[in-house]
Amino acid sequence: MTQLQCIPASMWGWNYGIETSQGTARVELKVMKDEGEIVLPQTSYSITHPMLSGEWTLQQVIDGKNSMVARARKPNPLRRKLELTFGTQKLVLQAVSPFRREFQIRQASQILGRICPDSFSSRQATLEIDAPVDLSIQLFLFWLTVMLWRQGAS
Repeated sequence: MTQLQCIPASMWGWNYGIETSQGTARVELKVMKDEGEIVLPQTSYSITHPMLSGEWTLQQVIDGKNSMVARARKPNPLRRKLELTFGTQKLVLQAVSPFRREFQIRQASQILGRICPDSFSSRQATLEIDAPVDLSIQLFLFWLTVMLWRQGAS
């Protein structure tokens, strides 16, 4: 099982620092946009979101060029549920209930993990996943969760 502690970079912002097996990762959201980036010591990823669409793409930046790694789609704008596709795999990121900030990570009907705040009022969070999922995808799932938390706080 992979367990990542996600620590807010500041008291008021939506950026996080996460200790990983590859070093400290930064998960950042752009101000006033549902876009951002994930930065690892050896690799960086950009997250784009065409305006008024329900899709986000995770792109790895290699030699100044972007290569798509994963795509997330929000099938219903009124629900906190995203469908993630990468390679031939599909995952679902969905809120456990309309009243909680906890999210489940599922593949078909099997629950693989969860992302949840460490306490009711905390912005510090834990990501747990019990499956061999690439670190970039785990961080993208966390980024998507934080983006939904920020939308809910607005």
